[in-house]
Amino acid sequence: MAIAIVGDGIRTVERVRARLNYAGVAINGGIRGSWLGLIAAIIFTDLTDARSVAFWVFTGAGVGMLFNILRFSLMRNKRSFMSGSMVVAKEYAVQVPADLVAQANQISGL
Repeated sequence: MAIAIVGDGIRTVERVRARLNYAGVAINGGIRGSWLGLIAAIIFTDLTDARSVAFWVFTGAGVGMLFNILRFSLMRNKRSFMSGSMVVAKEYAVQVPADLVAQANQISGL
């Protein structure tokens, strides 16, 4: 299909979602690190050995926590919040090929 939605007057909007602190950064780093540790355990160990898998998961969590806390403390004055950005247009227009206009009007109820 050759239908397009075109935005005019495009701008970027950034919304602050949450303020960062050391506890949140440490928890986030621990979660990400434990996933990386689990992946390392899958690659490097026999998965029937629970102690070995637990070792990799907890080691990954600890390294992830330390890395995130260190990174956050070095960047503390530059960015201490989480945000999400999106592209927003002033107005939108739907472009439909000439041979599909009747079908588009029928579907949209116009």
